[in-house]
Parts: sequence; C-alpha cells; structure tokens
Amino acid sequence: MARLGDVEFSAVTEESPQRDSSITDKPIEEGGVVADHVEPNPYVLNITGEVTGDGAGSKFAQLQEYWRKGKRLRYAGRNVASNMVIESFNSDHTVQVANGFRFSMTLKRLEIVRPAVVEIVAPDPIRDPEAAPDPEEEPSPAPDPEEEPSPAGAQATSSQTKEEEDGGKKSKQDKEADEEQRGSMLSEIAGRGSEMLGRSDPDSKLPPHVR
Repeated sequence: MARLGDVEFSAVTEESPQRDSSITDKPIEEGGVVADHVEPNPYVLNITGEVTGDGAGSKFAQLQEYWRKGKRLRYAGRNVASNMVIESFNSDHTVQVANGFRFSMTLKRLEIVRPAVVEIVAPDPIRDPEAAPDPEEEPSPAPDPEEEPSPAGAQATSSQTKEEEDGGKKSKQDKEADEEQRGSMLSEIAGRGSEMLGRSDPDSKLPPHVR
C-alpha cells in the first residue's frame, strides 16, 4: 500500500508525476523568438485515493496537520519521492465510502539551497585587529597659529618681503623713465611740426611792407 509519512492509504487509484521547466523566450527584430535559458521547476506528484476503516478519522487529522505545518515527507507508492510537502489536500465524504473519505492531493518537492562560503581577501577589522586603526593612537597636533615661526621660516619671509619691496622700487623707476622718454618724444614732434608750418606759410617769403 502507498504511504505518505506515517499515514498509510487504503488505496491509491492514480499517481500523476509532473515534470516541467521554465524557458526564457526573447523576441528578436526579424519576428522570431530565441530561447536561451532553461530552468527546471520543482517536481510535482498528484495522487488520488481512498482511506477507509476505523482509523480513517485519525489519518484525516494527521494529513491536515502535515498540510498546515508544511512538513517535509516521503511518499512511497508506484512512484517514490522524498522531501515532499502537501501543496493542496481535497477530500470528498460521500455515502459510497463508508467510514472513510476519498481524497486528491498535490505534493511538491522542496529544493533546499545552502549558502556558499566565500573567502574575503580584504582584511577584516574584527578578526584582524592589526589592520584596523588604533582608536587610542593620538593624532598629530595641528600647527599653532600664534607660535613664532622658525628661523628658516622667518628668513624666507624676510627675503620674500625684500623682493617685493625691490620690485616696487624698480617698477617706480621704470615708470619715471617711461614718462621722461614720452616727454622728449612729444617735444621733438612739436618742434618738427612748427618747422613744417613755417616752411609752408607763403607770406613768410614776402617783404615786410607787402605783408
């Protein structure tokens, strides 16, 4: 006789295993469809049978308990399957079955996934305290703005100040030289202009009594 867990059935009239897969379909531009991935679905077993006799009531209660708690079970009949849970459980209580019931049940296999352990290359501060920064280590002190500069720093500052002063003096001297050169050029241009005007005046060649 067929058995599910600790429950033995009086008769199992039909067993229908179901094996199917999910296939990923992707349409392409030319109107076709490409299937590039196949994933098997969990194994399913549909059974139909009867339970009769004096222990039918207790067996019915036990099957309901299996379904409610989702307990993993082993089924043994024409087909044998382990790690199965009751996905659906339907029963018929008619006059044709005295002191019992007819049932239809769907069993589905659970796929147990175990986590994989991966080694971490980076140091773990919890397991490797030397890789983590020491919280008790004092940070380097910040420079005090009121602290007097070192002789080297003071010398560099004085040299920089001297260069700036020399640069200011040179620029002033350059400006004065440019102004002198500009004044001489203007004087020369004015003299040439006067000379040219004197040459172009027609009255300058006439005697004084004609003027």
